Amino acid sequence: MASKEDLAFGEIAVKSRLITQEQLEECLNEQRNNPNWKSLGELLIAKQYLAPHQLQFLIDVQKRNLELKANQSRRIKQDNLFGRLLMRLGFATDKQVEESLGMQLMINDTHFLRLGEIMVKKGFISDDQLKKVVDFQALRQIICTGCGQKYNMVLFNEGSRIPCYNCNNEILVTASPK
Repeated sequence: MASKEDLAFGEIAVKSRLITQEQLEECLNEQRNNPNWKSLGELLIAKQYLAPHQLQFLIDVQKRNLELKANQSRRIKQDNLFGRLLMRLGFATDKQVEESLGMQLMINDTHFLRLGEIMVKKGFISDDQLKKVVDFQALRQIICTGCGQKYNMVLFNEGSRIPCYNCNNEILVTASPK
């Protein structure tokens, strides 16, 4: 059975006009019927629908797309915490945060807006409130010793351990800096 990665790979190949939709469907069907084929790329080369340099190009595009998606996912997780902090400080309601997060998901991948930017544009919070929350977070950050990623520690209790989303290193939440 074709994996999600194979389908995404095939979609990239068709959109790049390196293969046709018919060639993709033919190879996916053959891949389903013959478990000896390990990857769609190998099959496309064996059928001479792709050259090795084209396969490498598609792999590079797929990697870049996955990295962009992972980075966006990380930013969304951070924005969820930002929204919780807005509510905790009484600057926004749960409904306003949920509406803004929903809008953020609908925005095109190439033009990512942070939650705070959306909430200011919607009139849910002021520029001054946004600055206060950002400043509040900046004073209360922990840094992963594995990769240097910064995390808002406002919503975590001292002594708890959290995994770094970037490198999976375990981070110990220490006392709030003054």
